[in-house]
Amino acid sequence: MDQPFELDNPFWQFSLKVYAAPGVAQECLLLQDESGVDVNMLLYCGWRGAEADVLSAATIAHLNEAVRAWRADVIGPLRAVRRSLKGMASLDQAVIKDLRGKVQSTEIFAEQVEQAILFGQTAPDYLRSDKPAEAIDANLNLYLSSHGQTAAAAPAFRSAVLAMDAKS
Repeated sequence: MDQPFELDNPFWQFSLKVYAAPGVAQECLLLQDESGVDVNMLLYCGWRGAEADVLSAATIAHLNEAVRAWRADVIGPLRAVRRSLKGMASLDQAVIKDLRGKVQSTEIFAEQVEQAILFGQTAPDYLRSDKPAEAIDANLNLYLSSHGQTAAAAPAFRSAVLAMDAKS
């Protein structure tokens, strides 16, 4: 990690606002489930674009590597447990609901840790753009292309990120 570990950082605040926008959560989860997209990486690409930074393929590879083990060893298993609890119909549903909520809270905290890891990475090869909308599209298309998608697969996400840029 290149910078101090900071859980409540500008990237996390950006992500909370974008993810809460209408249709964004559904799009992100669909991309995650059907194409293997890491929602935190998608959010990072949007955030850097809104900051007028254009990411390179090398930067995205570096960022993916920085969170690979955390995503595979912590977030993935938590998500699997939470999802498997949903199908436990033979057990006391109040207990299952309570446990599932606790696992989900832990999963969200693990996602916040992943975002802090990403936030703490420095990338000297960011290119600056004078048009954040173009940087947003470039970043989204570059990241999503590695999953067989383009920014067109996430119109609500793109709109929410563009709206965040407009507030800057």
